[in-house]
Amino acid sequence: METTEETEIKKERTPAFRAILVIIVIIIFSLFFILMRGGEDPQQQLRFVVIPGEELTEQALYMQPVEDYLTSELGMEVDIIIATDYAAAAEALKYEHAEIAWLGPFAYLIAEKITDIEPIAASIREGKELTYQSVIFTRNDTGIETLEDIRGKTFAFNDVGSTSGYLVPMYAFSKLGMNPEEDFAEVTFAGSHMASQLAVYNGQVDAGASNLPTYEKLVEAGQIDSDIQKIIWYSDPIPSNPIVMRTNLDPELKGKIQKAFLTMDSKMGTFQGPGNKKFEGFGRVESSDYDVLREMAKALNLDLSKID
Repeated sequence: METTEETEIKKERTPAFRAILVIIVIIIFSLFFILMRGGEDPQQQLRFVVIPGEELTEQALYMQPVEDYLTSELGMEVDIIIATDYAAAAEALKYEHAEIAWLGPFAYLIAEKITDIEPIAASIREGKELTYQSVIFTRNDTGIETLEDIRGKTFAFNDVGSTSGYLVPMYAFSKLGMNPEEDFAEVTFAGSHMASQLAVYNGQVDAGASNLPTYEKLVEAGQIDSDIQKIIWYSDPIPSNPIVMRTNLDPELKGKIQKAFLTMDSKMGTFQGPGNKKFEGFGRVESSDYDVLREMAKALNLDLSKID
């Protein structure tokens, strides 16, 4: 049986307990409402990761107009992130640190093995082409005239995730029965298209691989003298760099993003992209457009899920 003192204490505590209970219920319902609203609110920020060019600081500056354009067209904040290397761009998509990305063609094939993405557009280079070419080059004083002449010489690729700087030239060598790791005196990875070309030009290696737009840009800028360095091999046309997005994005947002890229040329004109190369907008592409590169990777027995 309760004592008078215990009864008085219980009476004093009951209103306080009720007040605390009411507060707890309000907090629970408030959190539930916020979470429900959070699922309904449109996305407020779009993170756009881009494969690295030659100078990251410079690249961030010339990508600014693209960032401003997308922010205006999409009605949300767009943050362009310059990846430190090709693998980092794929990782950003995998771990949902970015919603969309501008990748190299081979980097796209690698990324799709580790995360769910889809291509929505590809960059159009000067001349209205949705393709470009890989090249292999050397100095005039090396005595190298053909791919077979590179046997026993030193060679620079760009990056293991590069299309024109690795996949396509590797496929060309394999068709001739050549294995760079066994047939070349030394194989190095310069890290960028510009670096591989300058490594050859400065005599650090005998030959190297890159892409034609970068080679032409360096010649035009006077950084490479075409009387000293020459191209000895051109690839067939390669499908251009795709814009990809995570497949789990809101369908309406995905449509707006694709439209923004496909109409960029009419509102921006020529602009600069990865590698400080000039582009004239974007064209529509499908995953199947990159099957030619998938076949190359298959012929080389490359496990795309393990390339980094």
